[in-house]
Amino acid sequence: MSEPLVAVDHVSRQFVKPLGWAESLANRVGGDHREVVVHALDDVTLDIQRGEVLGIVGESGCGKSTLGRIVAGLLPPSAGAVRFDPSGSNAKLARQMIFQDPSASLNPRLHVVDQIGEAAVAHGLVKPREMRDYVVNLLAQVGLDASVLSRFPHQFSGGQRARIGIARALAVKPELLVCDESVAALDVSIQAQVLNLFAELKRSLGLTYMFISHDLGVVQHLSSRVAVMYLGRVVEIGSTASIFSGPKHPYTQALLEAMPRIRTGHQRFAVIKGEVASPVNPPSGCHFHPRCPRADAKCSAVAPVAVMRGDIRIACHYA
Repeated sequence: MSEPLVAVDHVSRQFVKPLGWAESLANRVGGDHREVVVHALDDVTLDIQRGEVLGIVGESGCGKSTLGRIVAGLLPPSAGAVRFDPSGSNAKLARQMIFQDPSASLNPRLHVVDQIGEAAVAHGLVKPREMRDYVVNLLAQVGLDASVLSRFPHQFSGGQRARIGIARALAVKPELLVCDESVAALDVSIQAQVLNLFAELKRSLGLTYMFISHDLGVVQHLSSRVAVMYLGRVVEIGSTASIFSGPKHPYTQALLEAMPRIRTGHQRFAVIKGEVASPVNPPSGCHFHPRCPRADAKCSAVAPVAVMRGDIRIACHYA
């Protein structure tokens, strides 16, 4: 395998809520208030190959978005490192993030031409007098025309705003796009159009994607590899075909069993027992052991080391 475009090396991330003045005052007179530490990521290691689509899946709160923000450079890791192509020396790898809700990520007071073009001007990719033509070309790439240049975000449909968000990300000529639930807020028919756009842009521009989603069908359609996360850890990663046809981790198996499918006959859905543990106080050992039907004393005491099984890397004592 060639050198990865991005290598995430033993990355962890904690968010700390410091004590307020009342708690600090109470501690001075014998109180026992402590800072709240949220363990969003716990020793995550994975890579993203040039030109691939790496899907990231898992339940809400598993750390998908935090990992995406670290890879995109919006958050620093608390521990570990993110290295960029090919030897870790290219810290200026152009990477952009596309967010779930374009209504919230677009500036409501800026015209489309400024939303998309000002970053390219700021980075010296185009001169101010060239910005309009540059934006027109970007809009054409995402299926919009020049008539929208002077409009504001509220004047567009959800699908059009999603396309504007994609054009804005493309404006700085990124090699990597981190897509965080980028189609989740769209109607199903519009989702299909935007997914096809992502696929076409990948082919025409040679892009690499980190595609974060809770929708397994979308990930299966678009991704070449899939990483499954649970409570801040990657529990299984491998090719899309292998993950969806023969998952080995009990959590991945449970996720796929709950995936809706169009087929005749009676279907059974196996619900994962219990609730996701709090990232403030994650379980010892394997984080999934309180809900796992295979768990034993070893699972509750010792965190599993990831091992290869075919083309799948899995963190489970009984893979």
